[in-house]
Amino acid sequence: MLSSINFFALKKHKRIKAALTLLVLISFLGTVAISPGIPLQPCYGSTLSSTEMADGAVDFINTKYQSGENVDGYAAYVLDLAGEDLTADEWTTGNKTLKSRIENLADQLGDSNSLITYITCTQNTDGSYGPYANEYGTKAPLQALAAAKADTVGMAVYGQVNNSIGLAVSYFKNGYRGGSMSYAANGWSFDYRCVEALAAAGEDLSVSSWVYDGRSLKEAVVASAGEAAANPAAQDAVYLAKELTVLRAVYPASADINTLADAIIAQKN
Repeated sequence: MLSSINFFALKKHKRIKAALTLLVLISFLGTVAISPGIPLQPCYGSTLSSTEMADGAVDFINTKYQSGENVDGYAAYVLDLAGEDLTADEWTTGNKTLKSRIENLADQLGDSNSLITYITCTQNTDGSYGPYANEYGTKAPLQALAAAKADTVGMAVYGQVNNSIGLAVSYFKNGYRGGSMSYAANGWSFDYRCVEALAAAGEDLSVSSWVYDGRSLKEAVVASAGEAAANPAAQDAVYLAKELTVLRAVYPASADINTLADAIIAQKN
């Protein structure tokens, strides 16, 4: 599931939006389809456009929702990305809109301060998060704090957020430049999402403190994405999307961004 893709920052790029909207909807449907009793079949040879396929995916989710299945926060996020009005009649059951249901769930979690406190309290002394204290468990909390940082300016919790981000950044930095965290967009540990989190935290990944074996982390990201853009047919759409999003995070002016987006659309079948 591509839960971490920074879609909202990409909306202004029409080709990228079309590619990633389609991709994430299909990824969501693929997750749903592995559940028992849902025979979702691939449409080999389909000539549908990316917009038509995305519309079909939305209809599928809506049908399941109207039949009583729950739509979680991630699915609602995907639907919003696809341009759905979650207050409309088609997203209303039992006199409640899908948007209101999601908002009610969010209210039950408490305010942002308590959530920030929860996240920071799971941080370990080395800057990692969670019981496993690894890259995989650290990237999501760092992304969340980086996203919340601007909203906490002037608040008492700002220092707590800033300090926690700094520790997490140091954790990744020490691992990368020490050689224990080798970057791979599609890797299990130090992957595209880790780098996206670092970029969201405001890190300049081209400076000397982000260099390992003579190459900066930004250079490693650009080189990897460049290889994918040079031969996109060799990779599937999910991998190309990972390369696209991390490249967009560290080098938004790259010409390879549109190349990767076009390649994802070309694989719509």
